[in-house]
Amino acid sequence: MKINESYSNLWKKEFYKSDVVSYDLKWFNKFNKNVKHYEFLNIVKKYLDTNMSWLDSPVGSGRFMREVNCINKFGFDYSHEFLDFIKNYGIKPIHGDINNYKFDANYDFVTCFNMLFAFSNPLDIISNLSNACKDNGYLIFDLNNDD
Repeated sequence: MKINESYSNLWKKEFYKSDVVSYDLKWFNKFNKNVKHYEFLNIVKKYLDTNMSWLDSPVGSGRFMREVNCINKFGFDYSHEFLDFIKNYGIKPIHGDINNYKFDANYDFVTCFNMLFAFSNPLDIISNLSNACKDNGYLIFDLNNDD
């Protein structure tokens, strides 16, 4: 990743394999500075049953999914490099653009962390992801609030 590049704009550019590995290692090398990730994991572990179907969008390197026991894991992302990477961890890849992808209600559990802040239309994305939830499914996401 280029140091002078805005992190929130990297999803728009093509990721390379070296970028995926660097992104993934950040989770493990700077874990003490990523308390929010630890909290996200606690939330997921509280509500996710191992037999549920889980969709994480964007999946990135699948680092959340790799930390939680679940049989049916699906990762949605725009980056082909991320999607190729997650296959090594038993996560089924789904490619698409979150702005116009039409999800079917196939998932018991849908997560969306560390992404919505980078978009001008977070409510549209949340609505789109809610369509991915089965009846009585869970949609868990985070929102940054400048106020």
